[in-house]
Amino acid sequence: MKHQKDTQKNSFDTSLNLAHNALEQIARREGKSIEHVRKHIQLAMMSGLLSEDASVQERWMCIPHAGEVPSPEEVIAYYASKLSSENK
Repeated sequence: MKHQKDTQKNSFDTSLNLAHNALEQIARREGKSIEHVRKHIQLAMMSGLLSEDASVQERWMCIPHAGEVPSPEEVIAYYASKLSSENK
């Protein structure tokens, strides 16, 4: 079981790096800073994070996150990993 958790963590860490790279690519393509891109994603995330719907809140808190709320990279990585595992 520990090996599976380690594998999942490594996979999620890889997904975080890929998510960060994707944000960098978007920023370059749009001629904006990565912080500008992250801020716009965070603003979009706030509508979900501030929802009073308990099921919406539960879904947000299922996303592994280091801080009080998930970062844009953590959200991207989580859903990328989830989609990848569903397609296997």
